[in-house]
Amino acid sequence: MLIMGLGLVNTLLYGDGQETDIPVLKSNMDSKLFEEARNTFALDIMTSPDDVHGLDDQTSLQPLGTKLAQTWLTPSYRIFKQWTEYLIEFSLEPHNQLCTDDFAGWLALQTNLALKGIIGIKAMSELARVMGNEDEVAYYQVC
Repeated sequence: MLIMGLGLVNTLLYGDGQETDIPVLKSNMDSKLFEEARNTFALDIMTSPDDVHGLDDQTSLQPLGTKLAQTWLTPSYRIFKQWTEYLIEFSLEPHNQLCTDDFAGWLALQTNLALKGIIGIKAMSELARVMGNEDEVAYYQVC
């Protein structure tokens, strides 16, 4: 989830600082900005693949910016930090878990899980950077 969250944030940051013709981004009204963020990735209202706004169309290629990325990230930031603390504690030496190779069964110390954990921690450092939390950026980079 951290890796996918960072991917989405990077999409929102794409081209930050460039002009955009999305009217809501030219205003400073946080409620409208929140609605734009909600509507851009509102998968909860999807009834068919054609209802997904912002995916595989020209809108998704337009620069959106830091403020929109922060608006999207704010409600989930606390839980992202919580997940990252779990990764810090358990990623280096993953405990006994069911392997995705069905024939292998339960295994400890799966390298792929350790690597995903390390990448997830790095993703959290980048999410902290977007939020302007430089102390957390430094903390997650050295974990």
